[in-house]
Amino acid sequence: MEMHKMMKSMSLYGLLAITAQTSIAATSTASLPVRATVLSTCSVIANPLYFSTNLPTSILTDSLASTTISVNCPIDTPYSVIMGVGSSPGATKSSRKMVSNGNFLNYNLFTNNTYTTVWSDTLASPPDSTTHQNIGQGTTQIIPIYGKVLANQTPAPGAYADTVTITVIY
Repeated sequence: MEMHKMMKSMSLYGLLAITAQTSIAATSTASLPVRATVLSTCSVIANPLYFSTNLPTSILTDSLASTTISVNCPIDTPYSVIMGVGSSPGATKSSRKMVSNGNFLNYNLFTNNTYTTVWSDTLASPPDSTTHQNIGQGTTQIIPIYGKVLANQTPAPGAYADTVTITVIY
Protein backbone atom coordinates (compact mmCIF):
# COMPACT_ATOMS: atom_id res chain seq x y z
CA MET A 1 0.00 0.00 0.00
CA GLU A 2 2.84 2.31 0.82
CA MET A 3 4.25 1.75 -2.63
CA HIS A 4 0.90 2.50 -4.18
CA LYS A 5 0.69 5.86 -2.35
CA MET A 6 4.21 6.69 -3.39
CA MET A 7 3.45 5.93 -7.04
CA LYS A 8 0.30 8.03 -6.89
CA SER A 9 2.25 10.94 -5.39
CA MET A 10 4.95 10.71 -8.01
CA SER A 11 2.36 10.63 -10.76
CA LEU A 12 0.64 13.67 -9.32
CA TYR A 13 3.95 15.57 -9.03
CA GLY A 14 4.87 14.64 -12.58
CA LEU A 15 1.51 15.80 -13.85
CA LEU A 16 1.89 19.09 -12.01
CA ALA A 17 5.38 19.57 -13.40
CA ILE A 18 4.19 18.97 -16.97
CA THR A 19 1.17 21.26 -16.49
CA ALA A 20 3.30 24.00 -15.00
CA GLN A 21 5.74 23.87 -17.88
CA THR A 22 3.05 24.05 -20.56
CA SER A 23 1.06 26.90 -18.89
CA ILE A 24 4.00 29.33 -18.63
CA ALA A 25 3.91 31.76 -21.54
CA ALA A 26 6.62 34.16 -22.60
CA THR A 27 5.98 37.88 -22.12
CA SER A 28 7.32 41.03 -23.70
CA THR A 29 6.67 44.61 -22.65
CA ALA A 30 6.86 48.01 -24.29
CA SER A 31 6.15 51.58 -23.30
CA LEU A 32 3.20 53.39 -24.87
CA PRO A 33 3.89 57.14 -25.21
CA VAL A 34 0.70 59.11 -24.51
CA ARG A 35 0.60 62.80 -25.36
CA ALA A 36 -1.89 65.65 -25.68
CA THR A 37 -1.46 69.29 -26.54
CA VAL A 38 -3.63 71.72 -24.61
CA LEU A 39 -4.21 75.12 -26.14
CA SER A 40 -2.03 77.46 -24.13
CA THR A 41 -2.71 80.66 -26.03
CA CYS A 42 -5.70 82.61 -27.17
CA SER A 43 -6.33 83.21 -30.85
CA VAL A 44 -8.43 85.81 -32.65
CA ILE A 45 -9.83 86.00 -36.18
CA ALA A 46 -11.48 89.15 -37.52
CA ASN A 47 -14.12 89.59 -40.17
CA PRO A 48 -13.98 92.87 -42.15
CA LEU A 49 -16.18 95.80 -41.20
CA TYR A 50 -17.83 97.31 -44.29
CA PHE A 51 -19.68 100.59 -44.25
CA SER A 52 -22.02 101.62 -47.04
CA THR A 53 -20.46 101.85 -50.48
CA ASN A 54 -22.74 104.80 -51.25
CA LEU A 55 -21.81 107.39 -48.64
CA PRO A 56 -22.56 110.91 -49.86
CA THR A 57 -19.89 113.62 -49.92
CA SER A 58 -21.93 115.40 -47.29
CA ILE A 59 -22.68 112.91 -44.52
CA LEU A 60 -25.65 114.22 -42.58
CA THR A 61 -26.46 111.12 -40.50
CA ASP A 62 -24.36 108.41 -38.92
CA SER A 63 -23.66 105.38 -41.09
CA LEU A 64 -23.78 102.17 -39.03
CA ALA A 65 -22.21 98.77 -39.63
CA SER A 66 -21.33 95.68 -37.63
CA THR A 67 -19.15 92.61 -37.85
CA THR A 68 -17.73 89.94 -35.56
CA ILE A 69 -14.46 88.58 -34.31
CA SER A 70 -13.86 85.01 -33.18
CA VAL A 71 -11.83 84.45 -30.02
CA ASN A 72 -10.67 81.06 -28.78
CA CYS A 73 -9.06 80.81 -25.33
CA PRO A 74 -8.42 77.81 -23.06
CA ILE A 75 -11.19 76.80 -20.67
CA ASP A 76 -11.47 79.08 -17.61
CA THR A 77 -8.96 81.61 -18.99
CA PRO A 78 -10.15 85.18 -18.36
CA TYR A 79 -9.47 87.50 -21.28
CA SER A 80 -10.11 91.04 -22.52
CA VAL A 81 -10.24 92.38 -26.07
CA ILE A 82 -8.99 95.85 -26.95
CA MET A 83 -9.02 97.63 -30.33
CA GLY A 84 -6.14 99.78 -31.53
CA VAL A 85 -6.81 103.28 -32.83
CA GLY A 86 -6.03 102.25 -36.39
CA SER A 87 -3.16 102.85 -38.77
CA SER A 88 -4.21 106.27 -40.11
CA PRO A 89 -2.24 109.34 -39.01
CA GLY A 90 -3.90 111.36 -36.26
CA ALA A 91 -6.31 108.61 -35.19
CA THR A 92 -7.28 108.40 -31.53
CA LYS A 93 -9.63 106.22 -29.51
CA SER A 94 -12.30 108.91 -29.71
CA SER A 95 -11.78 109.55 -33.44
CA ARG A 96 -10.52 106.71 -35.57
CA LYS A 97 -9.85 107.64 -39.20
CA MET A 98 -10.06 105.94 -42.56
CA VAL A 99 -7.86 107.45 -45.27
CA SER A 100 -8.10 107.84 -49.04
CA ASN A 101 -5.44 109.79 -50.97
CA GLY A 102 -4.59 111.89 -47.91
CA ASN A 103 -8.26 112.60 -47.08
CA PHE A 104 -9.85 111.33 -43.86
CA LEU A 105 -13.22 109.90 -42.91
CA ASN A 106 -13.87 109.75 -39.15
CA TYR A 107 -15.44 106.65 -37.66
CA ASN A 108 -15.42 104.71 -34.44
CA LEU A 109 -15.85 101.22 -32.99
CA PHE A 110 -18.24 100.38 -30.19
CA THR A 111 -18.74 97.53 -27.74
CA ASN A 112 -22.53 97.81 -27.75
CA ASN A 113 -25.29 97.94 -30.34
CA THR A 114 -26.51 101.30 -29.06
CA TYR A 115 -23.22 102.83 -30.28
CA THR A 116 -22.60 104.58 -26.97
CA THR A 117 -19.47 102.88 -25.59
CA VAL A 118 -16.34 103.46 -27.68
CA TRP A 119 -14.09 100.40 -27.84
CA SER A 120 -10.88 101.24 -25.98
CA ASP A 121 -7.32 100.81 -27.17
CA THR A 122 -6.10 100.19 -23.61
CA LEU A 123 -7.20 97.98 -20.75
CA ALA A 124 -8.66 99.86 -17.81
CA SER A 125 -7.90 98.70 -14.29
CA PRO A 126 -10.25 97.21 -13.35
CA PRO A 127 -11.55 96.31 -16.84
CA ASP A 128 -14.72 98.17 -17.80
CA SER A 129 -17.32 98.27 -20.58
CA THR A 130 -14.89 99.98 -23.00
CA THR A 131 -13.35 96.55 -23.68
CA HIS A 132 -14.82 93.08 -24.01
CA GLN A 133 -14.19 90.68 -21.13
CA ASN A 134 -15.03 87.01 -21.04
CA ILE A 135 -13.88 83.60 -19.79
CA GLY A 136 -12.42 81.14 -22.30
CA GLN A 137 -14.52 78.06 -23.07
CA GLY A 138 -11.93 76.15 -25.11
CA THR A 139 -14.09 76.80 -28.18
CA THR A 140 -14.65 79.79 -30.45
CA GLN A 141 -16.59 82.66 -28.94
CA ILE A 142 -18.16 85.19 -31.31
CA ILE A 143 -17.88 88.84 -30.28
CA PRO A 144 -19.78 91.59 -32.11
CA ILE A 145 -18.13 94.87 -33.16
CA TYR A 146 -20.26 97.88 -34.00
CA GLY A 147 -18.96 100.66 -36.23
CA LYS A 148 -20.20 104.16 -36.97
CA VAL A 149 -19.10 106.69 -39.58
CA LEU A 150 -19.82 109.94 -37.84
CA ALA A 151 -22.32 112.45 -39.26
CA ASN A 152 -21.49 116.02 -40.26
CA GLN A 153 -18.48 115.22 -42.44
CA THR A 154 -17.76 116.27 -46.01
CA PRO A 155 -15.20 113.76 -47.25
CA ALA A 156 -13.69 113.88 -50.72
CA PRO A 157 -14.83 111.05 -53.01
CA GLY A 158 -12.66 107.94 -52.71
CA ALA A 159 -12.28 104.45 -51.29
CA TYR A 160 -11.45 104.92 -47.61
CA ALA A 161 -9.76 102.25 -45.50
CA ASP A 162 -8.06 101.67 -42.17
CA THR A 163 -6.54 98.71 -40.34
CA VAL A 164 -7.20 98.23 -36.63
CA THR A 165 -5.12 95.88 -34.47
CA ILE A 166 -7.21 93.63 -32.22
CA THR A 167 -5.43 92.49 -29.06
CA VAL A 168 -6.57 89.71 -26.76
CA ILE A 169 -5.09 90.07 -23.27
CA TYR A 170 -5.19 86.95 -21.09
